[in-house]
Amino acid sequence: MNYADTDETMVPLFEKDPSGNPLKSRHIMGRRNWCSTTWDETTGEVEFDIRVERAKGIGETVGYPIRAPPPRWD
Repeated sequence: MNYADTDETMVPLFEKDPSGNPLKSRHIMGRRNWCSTTWDETTGEVEFDIRVERAKGIGETVGYPIRAPPPRWD
């Protein structure tokens, strides 16, 4: 969305894998995942909780939450 003058940055979110082992890349993780999003009505912040499967097919996940400031749309 460069035409919309957005600022996009990769966040070093992943310090350890779901087993607790350190990762080489803190920006991406090659495991099955999904994201839950909530909005804090008091601050306007948006919280993204990236849920990553602990082991393939068991359904147990580990959360990697991150908060973003309120959007400033014109």
